[in-house]
Amino acid sequence: MAVSLLVKASQIMTKKKILFINYEYPPLGGGGGHACEQIAKELAIKGHDVSVMTSRFKGLTNKEVREGVTIHRIPTIRKDIERCAVFEMLVFLIASLFFCVGLYVRERPQIVISFFSIPCGPAALFLKTFFGVPYIVALRGGDVPGFLPEQLALFHKMTGWLTRLIWRHALALTANSRGLAELATRFYGHREIRVIANGVDKRFYFGPEQRARSPQSYAKTDGARLTVLTAGRLGPQKKVGRLIEAMLRVKQKGYTDIKLLIAGDGPERDQLEALAGQHGLLNSQVFFKGWCDRDQLISHYRAADVFSLASDFEGMPNVVLEAMASSLAIVATTSPGTEDLVVDGVNGYLVKNTEVHFEDKWIELAAMRERLLLFQAASHERAQMYTWRAAADGYEVLWGGG
Repeated sequence: MAVSLLVKASQIMTKKKILFINYEYPPLGGGGGHACEQIAKELAIKGHDVSVMTSRFKGLTNKEVREGVTIHRIPTIRKDIERCAVFEMLVFLIASLFFCVGLYVRERPQIVISFFSIPCGPAALFLKTFFGVPYIVALRGGDVPGFLPEQLALFHKMTGWLTRLIWRHALALTANSRGLAELATRFYGHREIRVIANGVDKRFYFGPEQRARSPQSYAKTDGARLTVLTAGRLGPQKKVGRLIEAMLRVKQKGYTDIKLLIAGDGPERDQLEALAGQHGLLNSQVFFKGWCDRDQLISHYRAADVFSLASDFEGMPNVVLEAMASSLAIVATTSPGTEDLVVDGVNGYLVKNTEVHFEDKWIELAAMRERLLLFQAASHERAQMYTWRAAADGYEVLWGGG
């Protein structure tokens, strides 16, 4: 009895009031928002009092409680559900500095977790400076100088001083892959960067045996011997054009039964559709599925055989983890984050960014069914190493609660 009471007392003492700051939280945004949601939910399940400060958006309430997490949406300027412009991030940064004071007075958080250094870190730094609340910065990719240099070099040059200030005063810094941690260390080598990997939602799990038992459960692309899927925001980072060009070479080699599904939307969609049309691939070997909700995306994973990602820079891509959980072989470019998930020749292939010959690997897997099945099984097994509960445990350790 006494031991039981001590255990309960210990558990009560370790529970925290946690405030996440993230400019995007589902349904807003992409992988960073999804990761924030899953970790917040797991911490709430573990008994913590969890709240989130995020962006207001049309059709969403200013405050709601969802799966044990209290969501506070503050006034910002945001046009699109799936992406946020730099100016819109700046508006969130300013608004978060103003609204975090009232939120602190009402919620009295004991720990703050800032997803992304900028635009979320300044509010965390403010709460630390004026109210003594320690904060953790979760680095996700674009907030790390050196990430996507072609697109973000000027932004990182202008904000580098602020990033250093935020990192210097943080209780801890985390990255979701070894590659991202190394990049952050090259920029600021005065702090340890702890790697806390992403997890994968249980809804995406679909084992090799399930796939074998119900091959017709999810409609395959008509006439496809091999269906390749890619998913994500159709912007410059993802380099989806590489996959379309590779599919052209597949066609030129006479393999018209290999198909590519593209799930997602974004600023490059019209350009990419025009490229596929120019090559005579649109709706014959290349199919655009548009923006997908979770259920639609699950269906696409289960209809595919292979998942491909063509980007040069990733933090840790949720889509690759989800594809692995769905028992897909992976063919992707060598990039930070992806390298943590894909073992070349075990659950797929990594192709060098400078060479990029996806078509050779697709053709090989279409011809070698046994190898494809081995890769799919290995992907499913490796995915089980990554859970959102483990990610939540990792954050608890940082503030001494684990």
